[in-house]
Amino acid sequence: MLKLDRLKLVTSAKFITNLNQSFIEIHTHKGEYYYKYHQDVPFALTIIVFPIKNELTIEFTGKILGDNYHLLISKQTIKQCFSKICTDNICSLNIEEIIRNSKVCLCDVTKDITCPYPMSEIKTHIKASIKNYDKWLVRKCQNNGLEIYNSVTTKRRFKRIIIYDKYKELHRAENKIFLSSCENSDKMIEKFFSKIRIEFNLRSMEQIRKYLHVKDTSLESVLCSKAEPILEIWDEVIEENLSSVGTSNPQVYNSLEKLSILKECNYDLQAVEMRLRASTRKNTSIRRKMESYKKLLQSIQSDEVRLMNIRNLIK
Repeated sequence: MLKLDRLKLVTSAKFITNLNQSFIEIHTHKGEYYYKYHQDVPFALTIIVFPIKNELTIEFTGKILGDNYHLLISKQTIKQCFSKICTDNICSLNIEEIIRNSKVCLCDVTKDITCPYPMSEIKTHIKASIKNYDKWLVRKCQNNGLEIYNSVTTKRRFKRIIIYDKYKELHRAENKIFLSSCENSDKMIEKFFSKIRIEFNLRSMEQIRKYLHVKDTSLESVLCSKAEPILEIWDEVIEENLSSVGTSNPQVYNSLEKLSILKECNYDLQAVEMRLRASTRKNTSIRRKMESYKKLLQSIQSDEVRLMNIRNLIK
C-alpha cells in the first residue's frame, strides 16, 4: 500500500467553511485576495483559499496523525488526516467531497524499513553503489542521513531520495513539540526503532503520473496506486553488488595507486571522480576508470557492508 509523509492537493473552495478568522491571514496576489493559514508545529500544515478562483490548497505532513504517525498518509488514514484539521478548530471541511474531487500536486512517497545495519555502513554502501556518478550526486542531509539527487537544471526533472535513521531523527530537538502533542510519545517512538526511512520526493504531476503509474493525479488514483515508486527509483539509481570478496583478494594489493587515491579522497567516489576529471584528458572515459575504483572499494569494505542488500528490504 502506498504511503506518504507529505501531501499537497488542490480542490474546490466550496469544500471549506467556517474559517477561524483569528487564525487566518488575508493576502493579495495580482490584485486577487486569498486566505492563508500556516503552521510548522506540531505538524506542518498550510491552507490557502482563493475565493475568486474557487480554489482550495491543502498541504500537510504525516505528523498530523500524532500517535499513529507510523501509519503515514494512505487511503486508510486520509480521513483521519482531514478530521484532525477540523477538530483543531481551524475550519470545517467536506471530507468526502475533497477525497473525491482533488488533484495531488506533490507528495513524498515514504517507506520505513527494518534494517540491521547502522546508518554509517548504509551510507558507505550506497555511496559505493551509485550507477552513474555523472547523473546522480550524493550529499549529507540535515538528519545525518543521505540525499541522492540528479544533476539537472529544470525543477520538473529534479528527483531526490532521502535516506535516514527515523528513530534517531525523532529524538532531535525540533521534534519536541510534536512529541509533546502525542498521548504516548514513548510508545509512538518505539515503533520506529531500527527503522531506516526512505523518501522519494515527487514534485510535479508528471512525476506523480510516471512513478505511481496513474492516468491522472486525482487523490483517489494516487492513494489507490499499487506501484512501487521507491523500488523503481532505487533500480534507476543504485546497483548493489552482492558478491563476497575477502580482504585478502589480490585486487586490493595489485591496485596500490588506486587504493592510495581512495584513501586520500576519504573513500568518497564522487571526490575520486572530481580528481580524475581534473587530471585526465577530455577524450578519456571517466566512467570506465571509475568502474575500477568502484570495484576496489567494494573489495575492501567489510563483509557486513558488502553483503548488504537494501533492495531486498524495500520489497
